[in-house]
Amino acid sequence: MTIVLKRLLIIFFSILLISVVIFSAMEITALTETEKEIVEVYEDQLSAILFSVNQYSQDVLASWIAALDPINYEATDVEVSQAFKFQTDHPSVQAIFTTDTILNEFWYSNKMESLQEQQMQDMLRENQALIGRLFQYLAADYQKLEPLTDAGARSYLIYVTIHNGDPKINGLQIDPSIFISEILSPRLQVIAREGMILSAYSEEEDTVVFTTQPTELMEKEIITSAASNLWLFPNYYLGVSFMDHSLNDLIAERTRNNIIMLVIINLIIVVGVMLIIRNVDKQVRLAKMKSDFVSNVSHEIRTPLALISMYAETLEMNRVKNDHERQQFYHIILAETKRLTELVNRILKFSKIEAGKQSYHFTRVNLNELVEEVVSSFEFHLHEGGFEIEVTAVDLPDLMVDHESVATAIFNLLDNAIKYSETSKKIQIATGRKQNEAFVQVKDFGIGIPNNEKKRIFDKFYRVEDPLVHNTKGSGLGLNLVYEIAMANSGYVTLTSKLGEGATFSLFFPINEESS
Repeated sequence: MTIVLKRLLIIFFSILLISVVIFSAMEITALTETEKEIVEVYEDQLSAILFSVNQYSQDVLASWIAALDPINYEATDVEVSQAFKFQTDHPSVQAIFTTDTILNEFWYSNKMESLQEQQMQDMLRENQALIGRLFQYLAADYQKLEPLTDAGARSYLIYVTIHNGDPKINGLQIDPSIFISEILSPRLQVIAREGMILSAYSEEEDTVVFTTQPTELMEKEIITSAASNLWLFPNYYLGVSFMDHSLNDLIAERTRNNIIMLVIINLIIVVGVMLIIRNVDKQVRLAKMKSDFVSNVSHEIRTPLALISMYAETLEMNRVKNDHERQQFYHIILAETKRLTELVNRILKFSKIEAGKQSYHFTRVNLNELVEEVVSSFEFHLHEGGFEIEVTAVDLPDLMVDHESVATAIFNLLDNAIKYSETSKKIQIATGRKQNEAFVQVKDFGIGIPNNEKKRIFDKFYRVEDPLVHNTKGSGLGLNLVYEIAMANSGYVTLTSKLGEGATFSLFFPINEESS
């Protein structure tokens, strides 16, 4: 890959990655905003429910006050019995009391301990301003209830009346838990139905006092608004949650799913970019290989053409001294012509294989004879190059293969062995049998092939990234043709090599004893 292309791809990838990160951040922010909106919607819904429940509570207590109003609290037996009966009918009412505005005359329906009475008086004294406002409301013909709590954490509902011209401070000692469980529970059940769970809980005690579903709910599972406490019981709150999950759970699940989808999309984009980069890199490499191929093939064609031209010109000018030298020139011209023909055939065969038009004619072929035939075609080059070739053959049954293509494969292996042998001018060719397979092995002692290049050595146009290799001209098609020919003849090719110690290529073909 060129430096310019690398830089362009890095810039492109960086821009894409930054876009993905910004998009992801925006999506996560949008999720947060959506969650806030959802919570606000449910808080609004809760506020409406809370208003209805509070209004209902006030209506109930207003009816209780109306029922208690005829009782003058003069401590007569009848009035005491009426007060006790009211308490019996309303279990949430723990006591009823009345007193004058200066807190001198104090009447309490139950026997009160001195400590509780003192705490109640202190509570009323501390809230004189509030009591004054209650009388103002009463003067405006509005009966209002106000919640108070004494030092003993007892809950009271205070209201004022005027009996026979005397202002009175009245109140009910209430157990909020019982009131919610007995009085508000039917109302909450009607509102909740099957769509949600309504729960009332005590903030001080951190316990759920009532829920419309028999399920254990923690406070964190209940969605509350900023002011979801009950008007008459400030320490008790109303919350809403889903039937199966809390809203927080659903939001968390949705957020998790969206983030997972974002991660998957981002990964797909990244993988896609990587594949694009890999494909571009492959195309660039392939283009470079094709360019090298054209250059190398041109050189390989030029060499035999130059030899043929030179020897033909010498013969034409009658510069040959004797018949022996003339025959030698004819032999060289013929050998170079065959070499040129093999090169052209190699290119044409590759073109046919690429187009899927290569046809094979399988006949009985003696592998030893085929090796001898290929070696003899290299006789001139082996002699001129000073090579020592050692051929070892064993008896083999005939193989059902395509004669021409297998010869081409062996030719390419021997041609490579000659090219890349460098100073070591020894080549070993051997045939043999391994179980139900016959093989021909071409071994050289040249420059060898690095381990990291072995996987790609059979790719089309590929040449090893090594200066020693690139100093030797080649088309980059030879080994790819060997691989394709081996596969087409139901065989395969193997390679063992060590850098600097040569390479051994082995062609294997199946033996069909019946065909033999």
